[in-house]
This record gives sequence, C-alpha cells and structure tokens, in this order.
Amino acid sequence: MAVAKTRVIYTEGLVAITGVGAATIQTAQNATFTLTVPRENVNSMGYEGVVDRPQLDATDATLEFAFIPQTQGSSGITNDMNAIAMDALIDDAILGTPTRSGISALGVGALTGALMNSVAVDGAVGAMPTTTIGFTGVDGGVPGKGTPTSANSLSVELVEPKDISLSAGAGAGNLLPNSSCAQSGAVAWDLPVEVIICLSDDPNADGEAFGNPPGTASITVESLADELAAGVGQSDYTVVIGDFEYELQNARVDSKTNSMAVGDLFATFNYVLGGTADGFEVS
Repeated sequence: MAVAKTRVIYTEGLVAITGVGAATIQTAQNATFTLTVPRENVNSMGYEGVVDRPQLDATDATLEFAFIPQTQGSSGITNDMNAIAMDALIDDAILGTPTRSGISALGVGALTGALMNSVAVDGAVGAMPTTTIGFTGVDGGVPGKGTPTSANSLSVELVEPKDISLSAGAGAGNLLPNSSCAQSGAVAWDLPVEVIICLSDDPNADGEAFGNPPGTASITVESLADELAAGVGQSDYTVVIGDFEYELQNARVDSKTNSMAVGDLFATFNYVLGGTADGFEVS
C-alpha cells in the first residue's frame, strides 16, 4: 500500500522575527534554512571504515529570506519589516553583548539566538525591487506549517521604480548619483557572524552568536553619465527604497566601470561606493 504523501507549499509558510527587529514579513518571497555540522572522521589501525564522526564545533545554522519592500506610509507596514526594525538588527549585530533574535520560517526552519549577517537590496528600472536578509544562530528545528490566509486581509503598497532615489551628502564633489538618470541601485551590508561554544557546551544547542565588526558595506549604481571621480573625497551616500533609507557613511569610490558599444542605446557608467558595516544606518 502506498504511503500518503505530504508537502509544504508557499501559502503555508510565514517568516517572522521575534526579539530584536520583531516583525512578521508580510511580503516574503522565499526562505532557505541551512545546517552545516562540522564533523571529524576518525579511523583506527586494524579497522576498515570510519570508527566515529564526532562533532567538534558549533553547528553552523543559517536562515535567509527575501521580501518586497513597501512604500513609505503603506497601510500594511505596521507589523512588517520596516526601517526601524532593520536598523535595530544592524545595531544589535555589532554590539559586544548582543540581545539576539529568534527567526522562523514555518515548515522550513528556525533559529534561536540569531544575529543578522547580511543585507542585499536591489532596485532597477523594469524590475521588482527585492531585499534579502541573512541570519546566523542556533538550530531551532523546523516549525510546523501554517494555515493559508486570504490576500484580501492584507493591505500593502509595494515599491516601484518611482519610489527609489539616490543622493550624495555634503562635500561629495561632482554630480549627485541620481542626476543623470540612474538605471539601477544596489545596497550590500555584510558582517561576519560566528557561533561560539565553550568546553563542556553542547555544540548543537549552547552556541552564542557574535558579530565581528567592522564588516563591509557598499552601494552600487548604474548611470547614464560619469558622475563621481575615482579620487573624490569621502562622503555620506543614501539610497531610498520605499520605507527604507540606507545611508553609507564616509564612503569613497572603490571601483568604476564605464562601457559603450555599437548597437547599445547608451553608454553605461557603473561605480561602487565602499564603506564598513558599522558605518551603515537605516532610517
């Protein structure tokens, strides 16, 4: 007799953060939960095969999800991930004594004592803007699947290209990054997070996550004209995507790529502004 098959589909999944940055992610698009167990193979003279495979360090548990940001003043933004929650997660990750968060994706996986380790934001003409956030923490198991809810109960206003703007702070020199028809803007924030255990701790349950600043942060822009010289002085740069205003402080140009070809509608001017993760704010 065939065994009954079960599955989990997207209408039964829900991503939520508790503690620092508490939010229910109303516009989540995907979630990925990963466990990596650091084991050591032990062989012995006179025996074929592995005698044992003990775990010698903390399990690496991560959860990453992507969502579509909402516009400023959206009626559905109250319980969703917003700028205040995002900034709280950034601040907590660089503290010496972090509070840490819990994060779960129903039917997929969960973390306890987690810190945010990455943020990737992409916005471009002709594409739906997305934000991807990653966390590192302790394995919290796989929570049961949820119950589907009618979309009629959710009122949101999603970000479109008209809700995205770029600007440079005082002293940036040259043109503002939005002055010659920017085509795309991306923000990246990365902070190494390690899970630490002590002797006598259980590597599966007793780890504590700590961020390792300064980390890195960057803004990448594609424009229709050359806007910032490679040697321009450091300045504050801002990318506004709906409800989120990402500010990279004391940034400088790290790289530039200018290109043009026969058959292209226009030349493209791409540049990357670099800084550190602990010099990054969201408001």
